Amino acid sequence: MFLDYLKGLSESQDDFYFGYEVDEDNCLARIFWADAHARMNYSMFGDTITFDPTYSTNKYHMAFTPFTYVDNHKKSVTFVAALVDHENDGSFIWVFKKFLDCMGNKETQCILTDQDPAIKLGLHSVFKKARHRYFIWDTDLEPIEFEEKWSQSAIEQQRYNQRFLDAASYSTLPEGFSKTMIEKHASKIYTHTIFYEFQVQVQAALCSCAVRGFSEQGNVDIIGVEDAYKQRIIFQVAHNNESKEPICMCKMFERK
Repeated sequence: MFLDYLKGLSESQDDFYFGYEVDEDNCLARIFWADAHARMNYSMFGDTITFDPTYSTNKYHMAFTPFTYVDNHKKSVTFVAALVDHENDGSFIWVFKKFLDCMGNKETQCILTDQDPAIKLGLHSVFKKARHRYFIWDTDLEPIEFEEKWSQSAIEQQRYNQRFLDAASYSTLPEGFSKTMIEKHASKIYTHTIFYEFQVQVQAALCSCAVRGFSEQGNVDIIGVEDAYKQRIIFQVAHNNESKEPICMCKMFERK
């Protein structure tokens, strides 16, 4: 019944993808699926993703293994998933291979997981370029049932929220703090969520920072910046005049 449902989606929706395997008893052992919207979002937001198969099994004793990304509104969105009957390296290798095939063999830059040895083995067997990092914490959350996490209503709600936030960001400009060109520029290119985080840095630059040195190394300007709240630290900020790229020793903008 489930396979017939996915086959129907594949026939009615362009770029719908799914794959499955059965065991020696002809019972469903592994299944993976993604629609066109999920594949499009991966192309835009898939530089860092999480894989967390810690949700409880459903009544068919299959574990739910979702992939999640953070969109341009800093919202976590579950976009691709699989069901597996065993959480072992063979299952994870199969899921990761299907994921890459679905995404045109485009690897993510970084994938976050828990410390399950089977996941680590599966990742290193399939992903050749992506960095593998562990979650900072192990969660003690209550198990989330498959039907609750991956119901059609939950998917539609996620996408509705994303479209709503997109519309707000594209149709209105956020409230500015200053009249600086950099803040005006940011208000046009960032979503509202990201802009207001950036605005905090603009405020800090105008009110809390002072230049404490300047030098040139070829095409690169080196500026020493003192933070009023960390007066004994002079942060080194470099600006490449050819590539127009700024680099600060704290690496905050690269991280975020």
